[in-house]
Amino acid sequence: MNILFPAGMPGGGDRAAHRRGKAVCMKLVTFAVPCRNAERELRALCESLLAAGDAAEIFLIDDGSADGTGRIADEYAGEHPEIFRVIHQETGGIGDCIDRAVRFASGRYFKVMDPREGIDAESLVNVMKKIRRLEAAGGVDMIVTNYTIRGNDSIPDRTVRFRNVFRPGRIIGWDKARPFLAWQRMTLQSCMFRTKLIRKSGISLPKKLSCAEDLFVFAMLPQVQQLCYLDRDLCSRRLGAGTPEPPEGSGERWEHRMTVCLEIFRMLCSGELRQEHAIPEKYLRQEAQYQFLLTVMTVRLTAGDGADEQLRGLWRKAGNIDPVRALQMRAAVLVKARLIK
Repeated sequence: MNILFPAGMPGGGDRAAHRRGKAVCMKLVTFAVPCRNAERELRALCESLLAAGDAAEIFLIDDGSADGTGRIADEYAGEHPEIFRVIHQETGGIGDCIDRAVRFASGRYFKVMDPREGIDAESLVNVMKKIRRLEAAGGVDMIVTNYTIRGNDSIPDRTVRFRNVFRPGRIIGWDKARPFLAWQRMTLQSCMFRTKLIRKSGISLPKKLSCAEDLFVFAMLPQVQQLCYLDRDLCSRRLGAGTPEPPEGSGERWEHRMTVCLEIFRMLCSGELRQEHAIPEKYLRQEAQYQFLLTVMTVRLTAGDGADEQLRGLWRKAGNIDPVRALQMRAAVLVKARLIK
């Protein structure tokens, strides 16, 4: 791995401190941008993120790109050395990118951005101001914002807001949260976690696993005790603009989706996510149902003639984790699948 430090950073001792995860200069928010072969989208996101100003640290993790992604990242680090950091590494997948960015982050809060996403510059300025005020009040474990899913000619845009779940601008615990609707998912687009909390959790994501970001959010939510919902439409993504293709030699996309789904189900059933004052288990069950439904659809669409066999294997492995919950999950997913049809 090759880490490019800003030109103005002192050498020797300060670099060593940075490698140990100690902040050389504390920032308000670290934006981590895992990017592989994203030269067409990266500039637009970087320009938007600059609206956050000097209080932001932007990590561009060039994850083994074969195009001009790394060159673009280096350009921004050279032009804005006080804001941009670049990591060049062999392909490790989004989980490895997140782990490395957390290790070196100097921001009090940590947010992951996909280069294929958009971020509203005006909303970003507003959110940064509100985060400063939150820090003055002692800070929170998680900040929640709205996000928009951009549709197409036949499907309209949908903005996912959480006004019915959280009181905007208030510091609350999960006990004050109201029920989520089925389509209200907590994702990378909506969540910003306290960096110290991520490190304290000890989360280490699998390498070369597509969709590992879903594991990250699912594992972090129960760690949160205090949160604040900022009612701003911050991030957006295009419908169908999923994660990049899995790294070469690491399996098919449906295999990655199945691995993530089963790990989320294992965490749900094991009880390791149950903590005092934690997020209601009803939401975690709802998210696990979504993961199974998405996995079933992905296998059906991409696994070809072997789809039926692979799905039988999925439910067999789920049954090995918890036979009762697996049956309940399968019944719920079948109902949802029929409703989609």
